[in-house]
Amino acid sequence: MVLGFFMLKYDDIINDIRNNCSYTGKDIGIAVFDTGISPHEDLKERIYAFKNMVKGEECNKNVISDDIPFDDNGHGTHVAGIISGNGRMSDLRYRGIASGTKLVGVKVLNYKGIGKLQYICEGIDWVIENRQKYNIRVANFSVGGVAGSQDMETDVFVNAVRKLAKTGIIVVAAAGNNGPRSNTITVPGICREVITVGSSDDNIPIKTSNGKRYISDYSGRGGDSIILKPDITAPGSYITSCLNNRNGYAVKSGTSMASAVVSGAICLYLEKYKSATTENIRERLCATAYDGGRPREKQGCGILNIRRFLAI
Repeated sequence: MVLGFFMLKYDDIINDIRNNCSYTGKDIGIAVFDTGISPHEDLKERIYAFKNMVKGEECNKNVISDDIPFDDNGHGTHVAGIISGNGRMSDLRYRGIASGTKLVGVKVLNYKGIGKLQYICEGIDWVIENRQKYNIRVANFSVGGVAGSQDMETDVFVNAVRKLAKTGIIVVAAAGNNGPRSNTITVPGICREVITVGSSDDNIPIKTSNGKRYISDYSGRGGDSIILKPDITAPGSYITSCLNNRNGYAVKSGTSMASAVVSGAICLYLEKYKSATTENIRERLCATAYDGGRPREKQGCGILNIRRFLAI
């Protein structure tokens, strides 16, 4: 009998890291597949590399070079701030999980937050080619497509992500915001090789992307499958992180934010255990998670427990 849901706040994770953890994810490269990364004061010193795959009028900006960081939407900068923001412009109030990581921005979504499969596949190929140069150990996909909407495109996306995972890069993906129906995990979160993250606090109503209505119980979930998805959950609602300007902040919600939390935690783990594999990390995440009191198809193994995961 479930008496209630366990609630964990993003601030609780940050405070645990601040007070108990000496790791910062130092020198761990993480590829952020998203709308780009703006050189915010909390991030600019650790944007190690950048590659724009979005062409022409789909960029709401005059692109001088595809290697100069920018974000004409804001989503990617917010995600990067959760992963790696140092909180400089907020007196450490709005800091991220792993402030020592090396960010590798891969812009695959346009200014509307929409991307083409071609851009994603080209971005994956670029990361594979440059993984050793930038020590890319983790790839965060806070992006996704509806599985089965176009079976051929789904297969191409899945196969591209599998190719990325086979290089040893740990791929983390958002579960998507299409709950509460079952079988709503988005691509690439449906992949066995991916660590898929749902939102542990989606009982809190959030505004939809167009701001016209509120939704709750939004986190994507699995169904009748031999593959348990999501793998784990983390806080994703009303997270404050970097805005796509020099020094501002914004509040966003969704499994995109939850995915970034887990990606940052994995970067901390990799600083401590440099040879850890995806399966090592998946097993550790599950073995140390809080039980959130929700069905397995909703919470996976449970909720990220940063202290036990890192043994701090």
